[in-house]
Amino acid sequence: LRGEWEGRAFEGFDQQFNQLKPKVQNFAQLLQEINMQLNKTAEAVARHDEDLSRNFGLQ
Repeated sequence: LRGEWEGRAFEGFDQQFNQLKPKVQNFAQLLQEINMQLNKTAEAVARHDEDLSRNFGLQ
């Protein structure tokens, strides 16, 4: 983008981008952690459901 866009508008954009970049990276990490937690929860619910079905003699 730097090669295509010059001037004060780009400088303002670049400054704002650099300020926000860590927040975006942290947010991406947070989403990954939430995804892992949801996957673990889904697996636990599936295991629990399987265990409950055995109580009723279902396989």
